[in-house]
Amino acid sequence: MQTLHQSRVFNRPGDRVCVQYWLPGIAYPEHDHDYHEILFLLSGTMTHIVNGYPWFMHAGSFMALRADDRHAFTEMRETCAINLLHVPLGELNWFKSRTALLFEEPEPQLWYMAVPEWLKVVGEINAFACTEMGECNESEMLRSAQQETFLLRLLSQLPGYRQKTNAKLSVEERLCLALSWIECHWQSRVEWATLAERYSLTLRTFQRRFKQRTGMTPQQYLIALRLRHARFLMQQDVLSLRDIAEYCHFYDASHLSNCLKQQALTSTSRVYRDSSRPTLPSRRR
Repeated sequence: MQTLHQSRVFNRPGDRVCVQYWLPGIAYPEHDHDYHEILFLLSGTMTHIVNGYPWFMHAGSFMALRADDRHAFTEMRETCAINLLHVPLGELNWFKSRTALLFEEPEPQLWYMAVPEWLKVVGEINAFACTEMGECNESEMLRSAQQETFLLRLLSQLPGYRQKTNAKLSVEERLCLALSWIECHWQSRVEWATLAERYSLTLRTFQRRFKQRTGMTPQQYLIALRLRHARFLMQQDVLSLRDIAEYCHFYDASHLSNCLKQQALTSTSRVYRDSSRPTLPSRRR
């Protein structure tokens, strides 16, 4: 497995932050690095395998990864993304911050943002990247201070709605929280009316805004998530189809096969046949 190093990736020695663009995105094998990474997906979809766990990302979502997280990208479709790379927080020169809200979870999580906040954050990253690409007249000391200030300001915004009550959140922000909940509970039996109420949304508003955001109904989206996990497990060729169906919360192997045909327009035999049988990504040490 490849390890990417600051010395080969960051623009200049001594940089604390670096911005990279994928235009277009391409699949990348499992790797880790000696820096943290926040991945913002601008367009398209992809499967992001983090510490052996597949996440289905689409435009408007982001993930924060620690240096020791192992990840790979596959099934990338029309994908464009921004990578914000930065040194671990304990290595900052000017700010002695060792924790951030995004890195408090035991494992990386998939997050969504409401469109206004998303555009604001992406705009700030683009402006920062333009500044970084300009002629460097500042001293290295001033440059690192400016980079660290930008980084900590950005981290404080992502995602700030976690610290608010539902009453202070917009409808779209509450929908984003519901999406994040579904991503983490795709194996659960979901009562959509209960989930909508959890985030102070009417069922009708929840279903309408959900389809506007994802292009699918909530139930279609949930099945699509389960199919992504099922296909990932089938590609490993370790579990039986019956065990995969049970793990991914399908009634049985026949139900899984029918859902693959209807939603993914493929078959179990084709998934097995077309699989390159990749090595199962290792868990974090």
